[in-house]
Amino acid sequence: MVGQYKRKTNFQSWGKDCMQRATQAVENKEMGWLKAAKQYGVPQATLRRRVSNGKNKILRGTEKGLERYECTFDKNL
Repeated sequence: MVGQYKRKTNFQSWGKDCMQRATQAVENKEMGWLKAAKQYGVPQATLRRRVSNGKNKILRGTEKGLERYECTFDKNL
């Protein structure tokens, strides 16, 4: 029998709204990367990459994904 799935990592456990508020705070120069990451509960490296222009070529803004990897199958199926 299959039991209930328990997540083993906290990979991408941040919410889109938290990332959006954090990126806006950094872009508006209200706070730095580290302070915004701690306050909104998002990873600092991800926040820095999302705010920096040109470094994150695949994902934009608050999208979640697998960075350089792309889905093989259509998401609508």
